[in-house]
Amino acid sequence: MKSFFVICLVCVSFSLSSQTSSKQGLYWGVRIGGYFAHAKEADFYNGLHSEQSTLSSLLEQEYYYDAIAEYFNDDFSLYNQTPIMKYNPTVSVGGLLHYYISSPTAVYVHASLVQLQSKGVFQIQLASPLQGTQFGDNVQQGSIHGKEQRFMFDFGLQHSFIGSRSYTPYLYGGVSILSMQVVDHTFSIANVEGSFSYYNEQSGNSYFSSFAYGPQLGCGMHFPVQKRTVFIGAEFDYVAFQHMQKDFSLQTKIMCKVEM
Repeated sequence: MKSFFVICLVCVSFSLSSQTSSKQGLYWGVRIGGYFAHAKEADFYNGLHSEQSTLSSLLEQEYYYDAIAEYFNDDFSLYNQTPIMKYNPTVSVGGLLHYYISSPTAVYVHASLVQLQSKGVFQIQLASPLQGTQFGDNVQQGSIHGKEQRFMFDFGLQHSFIGSRSYTPYLYGGVSILSMQVVDHTFSIANVEGSFSYYNEQSGNSYFSSFAYGPQLGCGMHFPVQKRTVFIGAEFDYVAFQHMQKDFSLQTKIMCKVEM
């Protein structure tokens, strides 16, 4: 995240005071920014949206159940599932194409990649409370870890408005399509570790994948830097994931784009 803000400051410091020249045709560039995924999407890693397996079904499997029961020398049941509160903020990187159909208006195509990490907790209730304690007090806590990779493809229209000689406000809107691939999904408690992967006859052990789509809106300022144009602003994707039953959620980005 620090590197993104340093890039923005450098771009601002080298901005020129001349007006951007008239544009026509195709331009390409790069984009980098901070990515903030919605917290409720991370509930998937606690088994709330998994189609292959849930935490409760894993703990009931003989291998995991026997190993955990042996460690605590007691039977147990799933006591409480605390949803994962949020994803860690991360960095998004990618490229862009702008095709200017007129000087202020362009068709845009964005392609970006982001990797997310999340962590949550769960609790099990031992069958035999410790002496002198009430039922419900004798719980043990475990953790859930998730990592995923998202590839995003966006397209739509971008329009620049009349600004000062050094900067110009812009607004764009379109559609965002997102492919999500889980690369790691595990739980651990005591000395026992387990995986949420499932078996596929073609590829062996696999992790869950899904896709999302929805409207996109962005806004900010752009200004000339030497022979390039730098865009700095915010981007909002309101997408619905396939595994979340059409439940839309907001993805927020702070974005810096450099158009060549």
